Amino acid sequence: MEEYVDQMLFLMEKLEQSLAGKMTKQCFSGEMMVLIQLAKGNISNPSELTKQTGMSSPHIAKTICSLKMKDEVKRMVDENDRRKAVITITEKGKQRIEELY
Repeated sequence: MEEYVDQMLFLMEKLEQSLAGKMTKQCFSGEMMVLIQLAKGNISNPSELTKQTGMSSPHIAKTICSLKMKDEVKRMVDENDRRKAVITITEKGKQRIEELY
């Protein structure tokens, strides 16, 4: 019985290690939360992203900057109100979501 328990613990640890790199970094990251919200299509500005994700405004700004550097989002000026930013997901950003799901 003890050998069986040891084997189960070993396998659980290996599974956790395997998933940790992929799931923790991707699924629960602020970047992934922002990409998913943008992919839904109903949000396109930082203030709405802040409300939907529960992240702070500075965290959203940093996350958008990081995603922009990876070419996973585009940041543009709103044509109707030049004070506002419009954030859209790129094909590369959509691919990142598809890789996980």
